[in-house]
Amino acid sequence: MVFAEHLGGQLNEATFEMLRKARELAGATGGKVTAALLGAPSLASQLGGADVIYSVDDPALSGYNPDAYEKAMVALVKEHSPRLVMFGNTTPGLDLAPAVAVAMDA
Repeated sequence: MVFAEHLGGQLNEATFEMLRKARELAGATGGKVTAALLGAPSLASQLGGADVIYSVDDPALSGYNPDAYEKAMVALVKEHSPRLVMFGNTTPGLDLAPAVAVAMDA
């Protein structure tokens, strides 16, 4: 599962880099590429590299809110049990990844 990071109505380039790597890994393992898109359902059409997009639309997710994003990501990970969750090496990614890992007891 790729965390689809966005700001100002645009997806971060790191999202596309992770989708390409996820496609490579999925090809090697027979898995699917999934993406988690929080608070920006209108960007889903730009995530063509994903087989499945999990979009969560809530006013609390319209801008990066660490607590709201953590709760949404934890819920998606618990519900869909991906083999791997990928976050970009960006400020939000570096903030969110450890919070989700701790919440998941990973």
